[in-house]
Amino acid sequence: MDPASKKHKADENGVATFESTSQLTPEDACKILEPFTTKQLLEILPDTAIHHFDVFGIISNTTVRMMLKLTH
Repeated sequence: MDPASKKHKADENGVATFESTSQLTPEDACKILEPFTTKQLLEILPDTAIHHFDVFGIISNTTVRMMLKLTH
């Protein structure tokens, strides 16, 4: 996606706001998630995974891949 075509702006706190998550790139998501601690992510992700099966699938598949790497 061309960065110039994204429809986002900074709010009064300088935080980027997006009209929809379809405008986010993986890099955008990483920048948003990077400041969170593991504890904070563990507070957010379980509820998100329960309500968004696609997120649960990604977490589950990643866990399986990580476990396979540990055993090989």
